[in-house]
Amino acid sequence: MLSMPRGTDPLIVQRAAREFAQTELADHRYVMVLHDHQANPHVHLSVRAESKHGKRLNPRKTFTVGARPSRRSFSAGESRPKPRGRPCAGRTGKTPSCGG
Repeated sequence: MLSMPRGTDPLIVQRAAREFAQTELADHRYVMVLHDHQANPHVHLSVRAESKHGKRLNPRKTFTVGARPSRRSFSAGESRPKPRGRPCAGRTGKTPSCGG
């Protein structure tokens, strides 16, 4: 399930989920559905484990806690992953997002 905070435009969530799936699951078949009947819009994504090339998807290795490139890449309207970890050098008191 891919979810965004309350108040996020459901169509933006759907677009971001589609882009996420196209990037992260390009070799797999999948279906998705947008749910916007609750406070926070979210997309359920069901993925076929075997890829078009016969390789099996292992979600524990692909989407592990603490090293989630997929989670960083999924954000409504963002195409670049957000930086994580310690703040940028020389910018005291700033958050890790030093992109601008």
